[in-house]
Amino acid sequence: MAVEQTEKSAHRLSVRVLAEWAAIVIAASWLYAATWKFVDLAAFRTVVEAHGLVHKAWLGWLAAVPAAEIALGLAVGAACGGGHTRRLGLIAAITSLLMLLVLTVYILMVPEALLAKVGCGCHGPALTKIIAGLSEDVRLLAVGGNVLLLLLHVPLFVGRQRSR
Repeated sequence: MAVEQTEKSAHRLSVRVLAEWAAIVIAASWLYAATWKFVDLAAFRTVVEAHGLVHKAWLGWLAAVPAAEIALGLAVGAACGGGHTRRLGLIAAITSLLMLLVLTVYILMVPEALLAKVGCGCHGPALTKIIAGLSEDVRLLAVGGNVLLLLLHVPLFVGRQRSR
């Protein structure tokens, strides 16, 4: 019986550690994405405007995107990674998951030629150049990166279920 308890405790601990690492990676991604947008908000606006999917009347709201990404990164990192309140962690994880889904759909709507020319606007011009150097299919790498981040959300939910 004691061996079973030890194994269950070890399993719970490994799931919790995996959830904490996943939260750190997700939070870092949100914070990195926000940083370049704060540094050069005009470049971010130019990229989004070039995509042609956001009405000109709404382009002014793009200034709120980096602030929202910072808030989301801090919330995911603190609540999920740090083991704070369950409700805040759940809200942060769900919000992050939904934002990634929305942004992935957005990338899928941008014509490939535009993505190749101006990038996706996700993580800044430097990362866009690296991605373009890795593959000519910017959409594949941008969506692929988002899918990996989406998958990293699984331990946040599994870790929450197991820690009860």
